[in-house]
Amino acid sequence: MAMRGLPVDMGVVVLKCGETHIVCSRRRAFCWEPEFYRCMGLEPAAMRIMGVKSSKTFVPNYRDLASAFFWLDTSGPSSHNFATLPWQQINRSMWPLDENMKEPSIIIHPERANDDITSSQ
Repeated sequence: MAMRGLPVDMGVVVLKCGETHIVCSRRRAFCWEPEFYRCMGLEPAAMRIMGVKSSKTFVPNYRDLASAFFWLDTSGPSSHNFATLPWQQINRSMWPLDENMKEPSIIIHPERANDDITSSQ
C-alpha cells in the first residue's frame, strides 16, 4: 500500500457484511486521504456513509466527497467535549468549558510564523 507515495504496511483486511465494508488494521493507520481506501479497492466517493476514527485531519481531503460531516463523542481515553471531563484544578471561567464565554481570538504574526518556539526570545 502507498500513501502520498510512501509505502506503508498496515496489515489491513477489509471485511464485507452486506453493503458494509469494515477496514481493520493491526498497525496504526491514518485515513486522512481518500487514497487510504482506494488502495484497498474501495471508492470513498461511492460510499453513502463513512465512519472515520479521526479527529478532524481528514476534512480537507474529503471536503469534495462529503455532503456533511458529523463528530461523535464516543468512549475512549479522552473526549473532544471538554465539558464532560472531570476537571479538578482549573480556574473558571474557562473557554470552551463555560458557555457564556466568547471564543478567543487567535492572532498569527506572519513574520514569526517560522520561529522555533523552543528558542529563547
